[in-house]
Amino acid sequence: LDSSIPIARRWLRINQEKSEINMKQFATLALLATTVICTSSSTVQARTPEDFATECAQLVDSAVARVNKSLGDDTKRCIAAIRKHKANGEIAEARIVARRCIDRINNTTRAGDAYVREVCGRCVAALLDLGEFRLAARVRSLCADSLAEIEQSGERARNAVLNALN
Repeated sequence: LDSSIPIARRWLRINQEKSEINMKQFATLALLATTVICTSSSTVQARTPEDFATECAQLVDSAVARVNKSLGDDTKRCIAAIRKHKANGEIAEARIVARRCIDRINNTTRAGDAYVREVCGRCVAALLDLGEFRLAARVRSLCADSLAEIEQSGERARNAVLNALN
């Protein structure tokens, strides 16, 4: 499945670049692209809607992991900079750093949220077009949980920055 993740990204990119492709066409392309994948031994594997849903879930999980890593890295750097300014008695500078950090946290959170919503919307629509209502519901549920996780991560990062300022 690792080799199929870039394929899923390409499906999403195709639909973004060619706005004339509607969701029905996207679902058809997705189904065709997932129907047959050649493995390295030149054997052919049948692809199922379950495989497509799994790939969607992997894209979402990967996006959440990237957002969490970015938020964690930014928060650590921000807290270190804030503490340094506070130790030097530069309270105004510490507040400026905190404000910029919170802006960056908000931007990262919004971008992650938007990406997950886009992937989820496309995946759920494709599954619905294929008549896979239960799979679509499972992906939709995963997406809701992922969006909540991104928001909670952003909130924790903002709180950590504010706590470092106090």
